[in-house]
Amino acid sequence: MNDANNKKSLVVLAFAIMALLGFIMTLKGALIPSIKSDFNISYSSVGLMFLIGDIGYMLATLLGGIAAEKLGLKRIFYLGFIAAISAIIGINFTNSFLGLILFMTMLLTGMGFFEIGLNSLGAKIFTANTAVMMSLLHFFYGVGSSISPKYAGSLLIRGFSWKKVYLFSLLLIGLIFVFLILSHFPQNEATEENGSLSIYEIASNKKVWIFVASLGLSVVAELGISTWLINFLQEVHGLDINTSSIYLTLFYVTFTVGRILGGFLAEKLGYVNIIIYFIAITACLISGGLILGGKWIILFSFTGFFISILYPTIMTIITKEFKSNTTSIMGFIIALASGLNMIANLIIGRTSDNLGVFKGFSSILIYIALGFISFLLLKRNVTFDKIEGVDAAADVCKA
Repeated sequence: MNDANNKKSLVVLAFAIMALLGFIMTLKGALIPSIKSDFNISYSSVGLMFLIGDIGYMLATLLGGIAAEKLGLKRIFYLGFIAAISAIIGINFTNSFLGLILFMTMLLTGMGFFEIGLNSLGAKIFTANTAVMMSLLHFFYGVGSSISPKYAGSLLIRGFSWKKVYLFSLLLIGLIFVFLILSHFPQNEATEENGSLSIYEIASNKKVWIFVASLGLSVVAELGISTWLINFLQEVHGLDINTSSIYLTLFYVTFTVGRILGGFLAEKLGYVNIIIYFIAITACLISGGLILGGKWIILFSFTGFFISILYPTIMTIITKEFKSNTTSIMGFIIALASGLNMIANLIIGRTSDNLGVFKGFSSILIYIALGFISFLLLKRNVTFDKIEGVDAAADVCKA
């Protein structure tokens, strides 16, 4: 296979794995009520399960970023698939909540390997129109996420257990795994950079921590809504599983549209400016849905469009800002951002238990406000947008 065709094959593979990542990551939100009922646990316990699972995800991205430079990206993807397949088989057979925590952690660890592998692969193969192509890559996360809640809801309505919802997903996982096995990664696809940075050296960079806050709070906004929306709509507004799943599906439909258009908007308005504008709009929509209620709960679904641009745009800024040791730095940022999301999910769960589901879901606004502040700090500290960014971005900054 020549280089051009091989690159196309890798692009298709990246899109497929990203769709799978979105599909699997969104399933847990659709299944929270069923899991809670099956094991007779509290929302705090659900939050604890996600907390422990996110630790696995965090470690996978941190260690995967370092290991990718030694082992190569294809082996990192192998680790992700092996962990995911093993975890789903385990979930189907476990009858204890502790067992579920173990296998859910294994599943999220596999997703962590996917996350660092995909963003690192994207940085290598998307050398032109980076923002557009990274947005397109993450668009497929939206594709998988759009399908996931409706898929789960339709199976639950037909009487299948939540465990079978996970089990049937092995067909999709297996097909993409075969595609990976047959794919040809470049022999030198392991990153070879000018030396390697230690974790201490990465952590000593103030700019890295601004990226951690920016990316982490973006993840909290996105996953906070996708994870807790169905439960919020059922508990607060009395919707059934099918109707509430439709709202989450619509969230990911608008999310997917945003991923298609987001890269073009970022190129026109400036990478940092667009994320500032869009997180502000997100806050307004969530506030409107909470205050107005009733038919206005659809505003939660519309936030998907504006949230969608945050993650891929920040990842693009990272690849532009750090020209060397990108994979290791990216792994560190993603890992710590996941840790931030992990803590936020635990707090949301406990808030729902202690103060009610409405206040628990409403607390997402606090993280969005903090995200807005971190984006303002990012705007003051990045260098590439001032040097390599589009003219439109410079004009907006001057204004």
